[in-house]
Amino acid sequence: MSADLDAHYAIARRVAFQVEEQLQELETGRDTSLTFQGNISTNLNQLARELEALEALLAREIDGARRGAWRKKLRQLQDNSSGLRAALEKFATKTFRNQREADERKDLLQRRNAAGHTAIEMSSLSRETRAFDEASFALDNLNRHGESVLLGLHSQRHVLNASRRKLASIFDTLGLSNSLLRLIERRQLMDRLLVFGGIAACSLILWLLMRWNRASPLPAVPVD
Repeated sequence: MSADLDAHYAIARRVAFQVEEQLQELETGRDTSLTFQGNISTNLNQLARELEALEALLAREIDGARRGAWRKKLRQLQDNSSGLRAALEKFATKTFRNQREADERKDLLQRRNAAGHTAIEMSSLSRETRAFDEASFALDNLNRHGESVLLGLHSQRHVLNASRRKLASIFDTLGLSNSLLRLIERRQLMDRLLVFGGIAACSLILWLLMRWNRASPLPAVPVD
């Protein structure tokens, strides 16, 4: 019985000492991985089993004084085990709280970034909409200007067509006038030729008559 108590007590003391060293590494940050925390939890469970074994052995101890001494040692180990488990739970709770706060800050930052990104997108969309409206307004002005130019060209086309018709009429009139002038000039030339020809013919006839009268002898006049 005494040997069993000594064996389980030695194992419990060794496991408790190992857990203390592991908690020191955990709290100083040398190893905070979940695997390391799982090893600590496994050692604490082993310590709890050793304490239960000691409790069962003490229940069969007959010697009252010996049982009282071992009870005191067992109580110290139990208090130490409770403190070690509380330290692990405190570290786990603190780690969980820190992780949750970090996740909340990250989520808040993401929401702020998303809000800022949304605001930037809205600003960009507003600028694009304003630019589109300005471009649409410019296109409308250009369209109206094009329509006015087309109307002006259409009106000018009518004016040019009317002018062309007038010029054609003038050209036709000028062509007729030129033909009439040429006809009048030819008629005047013919009239001049006829007048000069008539004068020349009359002069020739008068000259011939004068020559003939001079050449013919005068008849004798009888004397009474």
